[in-house]
Amino acid sequence: MNCVIKMSLTDFMKNKRLYEKFQKIFKMPQIKKEKYILVKPKTKNYMLIGTAFDYLLRFYIARHNNKIINRDWVCEEVKGLARFEDDLRETSEEIVNRAKDNYEMYLDEGVLSNNLLSSVILIAKLDGILRSGGVLPNSLDIEPRDIEDLNNLYSVIPKNYFMKNEFCVLNPTFGTASLMVGGADADLIIGDTLIDIKTTINFKFTKEYFLQLIGYFILNELGGIDNFENNVDIKKLGIYYSRYGYLFTFNVSDVVGERDLKEFKKLFIDVAQGFD
Repeated sequence: MNCVIKMSLTDFMKNKRLYEKFQKIFKMPQIKKEKYILVKPKTKNYMLIGTAFDYLLRFYIARHNNKIINRDWVCEEVKGLARFEDDLRETSEEIVNRAKDNYEMYLDEGVLSNNLLSSVILIAKLDGILRSGGVLPNSLDIEPRDIEDLNNLYSVIPKNYFMKNEFCVLNPTFGTASLMVGGADADLIIGDTLIDIKTTINFKFTKEYFLQLIGYFILNELGGIDNFENNVDIKKLGIYYSRYGYLFTFNVSDVVGERDLKEFKKLFIDVAQGFD
């Protein structure tokens, strides 16, 4: 998911002391397979489609799995922004309510409709308002090619990756630990694997992706998951490259030792509390 909140976590991980320790103790995994892009973008609305597909994939997972832990959609918080006029609040409520109706219909029938695709684009625009601190989108109009793009991305979702008889946490936050870094929400957790979704044309596993995933892992270790009583023992981290229909994962134990991880968590807390 491309957003200001997630970048704040990555920026936090780039704190000088934290980053130097990270560089020293973490071994960066490598993608060994060469993949070819399956879904090329139809427009230049890259960030919008990225956020919209985040919602769409989570809807897909909710449709195909029984053990779902969900939270309120980020877009629902827009109506609470005091700077907006009443008509915009009403518009945002209408968009969210319509999206919920289309979502429930999708859960019941499993049919991917243009109404649902339109809804995820609109709630992605609302998402952008909140994550940008209140910057309004240029328009709430929908480009038909964006709907086509989302439909194509949906068509290459590999069923074996996301249809599993394991509990799934959609868009998790990590209690007080998320607040330590200014707020952070991951895309999803399936079983013991935390996954971030990247709707990009670049099939690369970058240092920033690695920092982000390790950041989420540490937050879960420190704060657990909101609205979930049990601790989730995350053992794997991964990126789903939606334009390639490919999920890349690696074991946490393969990239850092237990003793080094313990030291890194302590340093993470110290930096978050301003003791750096």
